[in-house]
Amino acid sequence: MTLPMPAGLPVNRVEGQVYVGANIQTDGFLIYQRCKFQNCTMLYNGGQYMVQPDCTLENCNWALGGGAANTLALLRSWFSHGGKEREMVEAMITQIRTMPPLPVKRADTSGSVQ
Repeated sequence: MTLPMPAGLPVNRVEGQVYVGANIQTDGFLIYQRCKFQNCTMLYNGGQYMVQPDCTLENCNWALGGGAANTLALLRSWFSHGGKEREMVEAMITQIRTMPPLPVKRADTSGSVQ
């Protein structure tokens, strides 16, 4: 599955690269295709996610910034309030868990790519 290009923005493609121990901006002006990320920190700020499902991620960590970090802080706040706010967050989590998985390639622990 290829994600649609952001309208009106100059976007460059990066294809077939291997990144080891890098900090990778996952939303922005680069579309990553058929790339491999090993031991990287994947930073997501809330924009359009630009790492295509044909990429592989091995032992990567995720960091949230910008709007994504703000959204997480809001959800944490609602959850901590309890009551209807907590129920709303729980319903979102349930919806995420019951949705069919996206076709994202990941490396298993044996090192082979799934």
